[in-house]
Amino acid sequence: MSDPSKIDISDYFAAAVAATLAGIGGAMTWFNSTKRNLNDRMTSQAERLEEHVRENEERHHAHTLAINTVTLNQEHMHERLDEIKVQIRESAMNGAELVNEQMKAILNEVRKMKG
Repeated sequence: MSDPSKIDISDYFAAAVAATLAGIGGAMTWFNSTKRNLNDRMTSQAERLEEHVRENEERHHAHTLAINTVTLNQEHMHERLDEIKVQIRESAMNGAELVNEQMKAILNEVRKMKG
């Protein structure tokens, strides 16, 4: 374009091509920034979800440990109560035998006194 007053079809074509390329470049830049923002948000969300899962796993482990501890304590208490029950039964039987022996001794003394 040597004469600014004369614009021919090739100038229009060149301007149209330049505008099209500028538009495509702008659109590509916008799409890339949108894609980058979306990727950043997805990465952030994935990190938060992973942290949430990790916290839940730790909580689950703590609850499982507590449940196991309570279960073991209950089993131990049940065993101990069984032992105490046997000891009480044996103690009661020994006490009853001792009372029987004392009662026999008293009856023998009473018989001697009468007799």
